[in-house]
Amino acid sequence: MGELNLQKSIDTCQMEDMLKFSEDEKTVIGVNDRNITHIAIPYGVTAIGDFAFNGCASLESIDIPCSVTSIGIAAFTECALLKEINIPNSVRSIGCSTFEGCKSLRSISLSNRITKIPCTAFEGCSALESIDIPNSVVQIELYAFRKCSSLKRIDLGNSIATIEDSVFEECPQLKSIYIPQSVTSIAERAFNGCHYLRRIDVAEDNKHYASKNGILFNKELTRIVRLPIGRKIKKFTIPNGVEEISRYAFGDCSALQSVKIPKSVTVIKEFAFMYCIGLQEIVLPHTITAIKDFAFLACSALKSIEIPCNVATLGYKAFAYCKSLESINIKAPLPKIESHTFTECYSLRNIELPNSITTIEEAAFERCTSLKSITIPNSVTVIENNAFAYCSSLESVELPANLTELAHFTFHYCESLKEIELPQSITLIGANAFSECTSLTSIVIPCNVTQIEEYAFNNCINLKSVEIPGSVNSIGNSTFCWCGSLENITMHYGIEHIGQYAFFSCTALEKIELPDSIKSIGEMTFYGCKSLKEIKIPEGVTCISKHLLNGCPALESVSLPHSIEYIGAYSFADCSALTHFEIPDNTDTIADNAFYGCTALQELTVGTGIRVIESEAFANCSALHNIYMKTPDIARCTIDSTTFTGIDTANCTVYIPQGAMAAYTQHPLPGNFIIVETELQE
Repeated sequence: MGELNLQKSIDTCQMEDMLKFSEDEKTVIGVNDRNITHIAIPYGVTAIGDFAFNGCASLESIDIPCSVTSIGIAAFTECALLKEINIPNSVRSIGCSTFEGCKSLRSISLSNRITKIPCTAFEGCSALESIDIPNSVVQIELYAFRKCSSLKRIDLGNSIATIEDSVFEECPQLKSIYIPQSVTSIAERAFNGCHYLRRIDVAEDNKHYASKNGILFNKELTRIVRLPIGRKIKKFTIPNGVEEISRYAFGDCSALQSVKIPKSVTVIKEFAFMYCIGLQEIVLPHTITAIKDFAFLACSALKSIEIPCNVATLGYKAFAYCKSLESINIKAPLPKIESHTFTECYSLRNIELPNSITTIEEAAFERCTSLKSITIPNSVTVIENNAFAYCSSLESVELPANLTELAHFTFHYCESLKEIELPQSITLIGANAFSECTSLTSIVIPCNVTQIEEYAFNNCINLKSVEIPGSVNSIGNSTFCWCGSLENITMHYGIEHIGQYAFFSCTALEKIELPDSIKSIGEMTFYGCKSLKEIKIPEGVTCISKHLLNGCPALESVSLPHSIEYIGAYSFADCSALTHFEIPDNTDTIADNAFYGCTALQELTVGTGIRVIESEAFANCSALHNIYMKTPDIARCTIDSTTFTGIDTANCTVYIPQGAMAAYTQHPLPGNFIIVETELQE
């Protein structure tokens, strides 16, 4: 006997060496070795601290003495080999996530003094098959037993008042549950993902809930709360007297094919039929006044629906992802179509909107890929972002007469849209409004439009002509980028700004007339316009932006106004058809590579105002043989040594003003040029 007590004393000393304690030695706060397999907490310890044994993946057993009164947050989280635990009756509280992820835990005995099972306390305890909740517990918090995939039986005791959201979510082996008399509140998602749950029974003396054939209702039977997923019912008739279908009431009932709703029902709450993937038929009575958010989300077998005349609210994503939905008959005088209401209804072919609608909200019909045509009533004044984006079969749209804006991405990727008439009321065409409309051939911009935003017609590869009125102040960045068939652009006086990339790679464009109202043109605006032959930059533009006409091999004629002060980098690079070029007298800087690779350029005139010519500005202009330098004061100019790289300067003549030979001799141009004085015209 003495030897046994001695061994226990030695074991206790060794265990104390492996544990970490608070200063008063009343709380275990951790371990020195997280590979420990067994823990015996010494008597006298009153608390197991937050995260004390978190991640002890080798821990198989633990002895908790009756001196312990609390177990902290995540104290045993991810103790993957812990198989059983006995929490003594001295413990009054356990923290959130206490045993979360203890995937080998099969047996647990709870203290009869704890009053609640906290959030995620046993989440992911996938080996746990049964549990008895002590009568002291009045509340089970959210996710407490979520993903306990082996849980088959639970006794809720007789004191539970509240069962919070997702408490038993994804407990697929749970087949039945008994709700005691004490329960006053059950969250709608409490049993989501319980795929084998066949019955929810309720104590007859419960004052808040009732069970009818194993289906959960409120006590008055005016609200259906939950049809157990495991019932596998194909046809269901909601009893007369029910007024409300609760949130998630039929959620995930994948076997359900048809539902008969009585005239007593007035409200279908959020998520009510979500993921009823077998639901093919449902008739909504005229008494319905509200179909809330997500009500029929992803009912992928539903083919048709009629929205009855008294519905005042059709919620967010109410029928989203109903991929078999072919027709919708809206009889209700709805004020709007909520955002994403019919998103990804892939089979929807037609829909008639009531004249009461004033707003079509964001992405309302996004990715309705079978929708071919739609008439939008004149009552509509607002169509929000992405409303018809990715409706790839949409061929025609009749827009309302009072619409003022086309929002961002309104018809983005409507690949079959060939033509559309924009009403005169339109003042704004938003970013990407018609981008990727690859069948669109022409567009007339109404005379009240003041702004066309970026990418509005990006990659409309069959767009051949466009007319832009003078009311437009600004054409946004990349507006007509990649419109490879665009041949005719008519711009009227009044346009002041053209954004960068606006006509990037419009490879069929041969000629463009820019109105004199233009004040600025962004970078790369005409980059890669391979068929463009001539262009005149209006007076008032002061800067040729970088890469403006880079890669325009057919460009033969460029007229620059006197107002140009700066020619940007690569602005005319690889314009291999240019033979003559005149740089205005007000231009003081030619940036690097501005004319790089203009291999047909034979004659160049540089104005009197030049001050800087940067690196390789005329590099590889191999045909250049006449340069007219109009400035007599070459000393004030900074000309990079690589400016004329790739030019046979020995066979190239530079004509300078009379009397300027001394200056050009003292400050020679980089290269072995032939210098000739001559009279140069101002």
